[in-house]
Parts: sequence; structure tokens; C-alpha cells
Amino acid sequence: MQILNDDILKTHTIKGFLKDIYLLQKAKQLDKFIPQIYKEEMRGVADGAEVSYNDILLINTYDDLLYLSGCSSIVVVKNDKNQIFFHTRNLDYPIDILAGKSVIFHYLDKKFISVGFPGYIGALSATNYKGISLSSHTSIVSHNEIGIPTGILYRKIIEETQNIADVELILNNHKRTIGNNLLVSSLSENKVVNFEITASDIVKISNKTHAIATNHFVSNKLSKINKPITNSTKRYNYLENFYKNLNNTNIDKIKQTMSFYDGNEKGWSSIANKGTVQSVIFLPSEKLIYVAKGTETPVNKDGYVKYDYSQNN
Repeated sequence: MQILNDDILKTHTIKGFLKDIYLLQKAKQLDKFIPQIYKEEMRGVADGAEVSYNDILLINTYDDLLYLSGCSSIVVVKNDKNQIFFHTRNLDYPIDILAGKSVIFHYLDKKFISVGFPGYIGALSATNYKGISLSSHTSIVSHNEIGIPTGILYRKIIEETQNIADVELILNNHKRTIGNNLLVSSLSENKVVNFEITASDIVKISNKTHAIATNHFVSNKLSKINKPITNSTKRYNYLENFYKNLNNTNIDKIKQTMSFYDGNEKGWSSIANKGTVQSVIFLPSEKLIYVAKGTETPVNKDGYVKYDYSQNN
């Protein structure tokens, strides 16, 4: 909370103080759509950390309030050219102070794992024991709505689903907020889908071999309202080229791909860049997760730590 208030919002300044008030008013509108069970969890986090509920609410609605744009993901299912089912993502935020603050939240009772940050109960990078994995990517559109916060909606998905149809049902049954690419993979079905999402539309893009998501829409319907920015297109094309040249994939090759950094400190055009505060690799068939361990951006330059949850089934 000190980082949020002092370094990000700069509430010690008049401009920052006013921004904080405005964001909190918007967050309270979103709070009305949060299921009670998650409100209670946020209140528990607030009580344990000795901060206010409003502080934790702000952390858990930040994406929906400021539409932070970054992130790249690729999922490749098991096929003739790839013997490892993997789902990997880099999370890019213009908040480099978050580097080194990733937390692996393992909910033993709900049987899912989310890689997030302190105080955040939502799911932007997550996997469950049924083999569903997801990663979220903001795609900025001109019109947004008040609804269930993005991370909370995806938390509900990772908690409750066991196949792609379940995911689609939950997405359609909730009032959504912002433009988003939600990349979802299903180990049991050997399938992957990218859901292009706005407050009013959902476009489902299925692919039998792989899927890629960055920060723009690619469907005929939604690409008209979200023009791709150069850095998003470059990251998308880089991952597409990675798939085309895929052969005998192993974890080291995946790490190397997600760690590629072109050294441009101002641009976000490479897969790893100055905004990369988190990098995660899900190997659901092996029950393994790799999380970048760096404390400066891009965090993957210092390698990854391995988390094995195979004994918790």
C-alpha cells in the first residue's frame, strides 16, 4: 500500500490525492458487482495487513480503472511438432517497482494456483487442477462499462471451470468492464481458445494447434474497434514465428523465448521488455509452474524458480 500510494498514485501531491479519490469512487461502483465471498476474502486480507478495505479494493480493480496495456502469451497444445502442452505469459505493467514482488497463491481447498502480487486476490495468470490455465491481456477500446472487475471474473473462472464450455458460460453470464484478450487452455481437451472481450461482445477464436495474445484484437468483428499498436503487433509476430519454427520443445527453449529482450528501454516491442514485471510458464501435464525471479525489469533476465504442485492433487 505504501508503494501504491507513494510511488504509483503519488497521493502526497495534490494531483495524486485527487486521482486517488476519483479512482476510489469508480472502484466502489465496481465493488457492487463483486460476489460476497470475494469481498469477505478482501476484507480478510485488509484486516491481516492492517489496511483499509478500500485499499485492497483499489488494488483489485486497478486494471479496470486504468486499462494498463501490456503482456504477451502463447499456448501450444500437444501435437506432432510439440510434445509438451504449455501455456506461458509475460505480464507487462508500466510499474517497474512491482518487479520481484510476484506471489504464488496456492488455494488448496479450491484446487487452483494464481501467480499475482501482494493484496491481489484476482487471477490474471492462473491454472487449476482440472487443467484449465488462463492469462489476461488488456486491449484498449473507447467504451468501457461498470461490472465485475476483470481479475475477479477470471478468478471465478479458474475456481469453477473444467472445460472451455464452462469458461464461455461464465463470461457470458457476467457484466464485463474493459477490452481484454483472455487466453484459455484446456489440458484434458487438448484445446486452446482466445476470447476477445469487450463490455458488449465476446468473440471466441479457436485453434487446433496454438494461440497467441498480446494487446490488440485480431477478429474481423473487433479488430475495427481496437487498432493494433506497433509494439503489440511485433510481440504477436515474434511468438507466431516462434511457433512456426517449433521443434522438440523443452522448458529451456520456452524460457529463452519469453526472455528475449532487444535492449530498447523505451519501447515494449520485444517479448521481455522494460515493462515485464512477471513471467510465468504453466506445464499442467507435469503439474509444474516456472516463475521469473528477477527483481528488476525484465524479470526473466535472472532466470526462473520452479513450483511443483504434483503432490497436492
